[in-house]
Amino acid sequence: MFMVVSCLAGLLVAGLAIPVAAMAGVAGTAVSSSLSELPMYLATPPQAQKTRLQMSDGSLLAEFYDENRLIVSLDEISPYMQKAQLAIEDHRFYEHGALDLKGFLQAVITNLPGGSEGRGGSTLTQQYVKQVRVEEAQSRNDVAGVAEAQDPSLKRKILEMRYAIELENRFTKDEILNNYLNIAYYGDGAYGVEAAAHHYFNTTAAKLTLGQAAMLAGIVQYPSRNPNADVESATNRRDTVLAQMVKYEYITQAEADEAMKEVYDPDQGTDALSGCANSRYPFVCQYAELALLDMPYFGADTGNAERTAQQRKTTLYRGGYTITIVINPAVQDAAQDAVSSLVAPTDRVVGVMAMVQPGTGKIIAMAQNRPWGTDTSTGAIQYNDAVDSDMGGREGYQLGSTFKAFTIAAALDSGIPPTKVFNSPGRLDMSKTQWKGCDGSFTTPYQAQNANAAGFGKQDMYKAAINSVNTYFLQLEQMVGVCKTVQMASSLGVKEACPECDDYVNTPEFQAAYPGTKEDYTGDLVADFNTRPSFTLGSLLSSPLNQATAFATFAARGIHCDPIILGAITDNAGKSIEVPSANCAQAIRPEVADGVNRILSGVAQSFGGSYATLPGYRPFACKTGTDNETSSLTFAGYTPEIAGVALLAVDRDRVYADYWGQYPQGRPRLIGYTLENGTYLPGYSHVDPPRMWRPAMSAAIEILGLPATGFTAPPASILVGAKTAPPDTKGMSPEQARKVLEDAGYLVDKKEVYDDSPKGTYLGATCEPYAYSTCDLTYSQGPRPKPPSSKPTTSPGDDDDDEEGGG
Repeated sequence: MFMVVSCLAGLLVAGLAIPVAAMAGVAGTAVSSSLSELPMYLATPPQAQKTRLQMSDGSLLAEFYDENRLIVSLDEISPYMQKAQLAIEDHRFYEHGALDLKGFLQAVITNLPGGSEGRGGSTLTQQYVKQVRVEEAQSRNDVAGVAEAQDPSLKRKILEMRYAIELENRFTKDEILNNYLNIAYYGDGAYGVEAAAHHYFNTTAAKLTLGQAAMLAGIVQYPSRNPNADVESATNRRDTVLAQMVKYEYITQAEADEAMKEVYDPDQGTDALSGCANSRYPFVCQYAELALLDMPYFGADTGNAERTAQQRKTTLYRGGYTITIVINPAVQDAAQDAVSSLVAPTDRVVGVMAMVQPGTGKIIAMAQNRPWGTDTSTGAIQYNDAVDSDMGGREGYQLGSTFKAFTIAAALDSGIPPTKVFNSPGRLDMSKTQWKGCDGSFTTPYQAQNANAAGFGKQDMYKAAINSVNTYFLQLEQMVGVCKTVQMASSLGVKEACPECDDYVNTPEFQAAYPGTKEDYTGDLVADFNTRPSFTLGSLLSSPLNQATAFATFAARGIHCDPIILGAITDNAGKSIEVPSANCAQAIRPEVADGVNRILSGVAQSFGGSYATLPGYRPFACKTGTDNETSSLTFAGYTPEIAGVALLAVDRDRVYADYWGQYPQGRPRLIGYTLENGTYLPGYSHVDPPRMWRPAMSAAIEILGLPATGFTAPPASILVGAKTAPPDTKGMSPEQARKVLEDAGYLVDKKEVYDDSPKGTYLGATCEPYAYSTCDLTYSQGPRPKPPSSKPTTSPGDDDDDEEGGG
């Protein structure tokens, strides 16, 4: 045996090319200067730490990690823990150099045939080397590298020895011990002693008792035998550690005996859960995580979306960042309460509330009735119904007449004043109408109709917005141009909720519920909708958050901001990292936004806002929306300080034939539906969604302390339009004059006046002195009749005197 050991020692010294003194390391003496010339260098990158995602007040929302780890300094680790780890792993750590020849030779002897209980012979530094190599391979998702770092071969041992020598030249003993305690795996998903202390004992590494420290120290070599998996083995291992601590005089036998009396309680620890599934607000968390994974800071674009996302996720989950989002938890709770108090998780209706801060793009809250999860029996889903598909949403919803606000904005921007009048019948055949698309005029077989085919007669923009008159706004859109209307919406940030959802929208099931909405999306709003007159009626599938952002642009006097959720990011060294910008910019002229606000304030002051009044009757503006089948009801309202959209809609994934089948053709509707809590829905967008909008907005205003300010008054150029001379129609026939004037945007009406000309004679056109105003084609109704004589008439039998006289 002596010969075998001698040969092995000689081979190792030759393989390492070092003097024997480096292995002996008597009393911790320095190794030969020749060691510094070794080519082997082990990079020790920062150890993976979990990232903290927190609300605006600093409260925890979620943690992201591949390894549940919190880095602490050595003085933040209990002395019991330090001594327990050394006692079981390397009690001579402070006495030997990088290698321990004595320990190594003992290990060789005990592992040879006929030897006693096996032991590894590696110093704590060598074990740290192994941990670093495993960690570094895991950070690259390198499965082969992990296996190589754990390969039970002599080659790996020699490599670890060479690395260990270099590390002890670079770090002090305390630094190596500290790094080891932070990198070691303590089983059950706990990496590092701080995370392990929280996980098993709900305490910190600094406050670990002797018995707790001994139990943790015993787990490192056998992580699968942790106390949550095998409490008996873990307890026996703890006692072994305590015995070693007594043996090496770290503690007394009495202290060990007392610690051995402790009984592990599996309920005292904490479960560290990575990701959003178990967070307080899973959908808010998911939105924040997707926003983070869109940041180039966490990894350059590789050209492969899946690979890029994975690399960024690895950085995020291992970097130990502190990320603060802009949402106040009290406001989020209020929004959630407003939704949940109306719509149950298992209801067949989707309830959603989204709020945004005008001028900054900060998301104030977003809530829905569906919880996060996979158990559909509880109503759980994994989609955020408030947002677009690229941020975790579904295919979107038709938000109905809320889109008329964009037609209003396009009209005002084109110089058409809110006093513009159209005759607005219940039905209007527009099949021969020339519509203006981006590539020229077009016709489409379109039949316009108001709700219940109600006729409204002559309406200006104010009245048409209050009454939400389809035939008015289709004529207004025809005058402005479908192209300009869609371009206006696009400039306000409106977009398709799910451009890739063509297949779903075109399914027979969807078509049965939403006939005539077949789509061929490209993702370019203008390209997809500039030839669709129904755009002004809300035929686009959009999301509540997207619509709230658009209406916030009106509130901010034309300044559009992308919705943002990230408020601040710091790395594990406390250095600030720039968060994505909201890209705020003037999207439309302030006076145009002011004009929209004036018109929609009129809606709020009418029956349209009667169920949404805010505390103190503070000023607000709003627009309601209902889709063709009354399967979605939307209320979009805002003040200068906050914009919110509330949505109630049939959940197309939960349409039950036993209920919806009672309607014609099985189309789902919300008219007369009773929610699970007993609330009856009449199916009006100015009544039902405000049941969520009003309490959520009121609470947000109070919690955030938002002032009650009014909207800026629009200038006369917006309210009455620009003064302009009408086209000259002198010498034209009535038909010619009508065409010229209508082509110029005037409403042409017929008027009769007394004139010496024969009745029916066309006298010419008279127009108001403003663009897009009213022109009258004037006709004679003949000479003005002479006034009746003042002499009294006589009745039969009166004499001539009486007839002649005037009494």
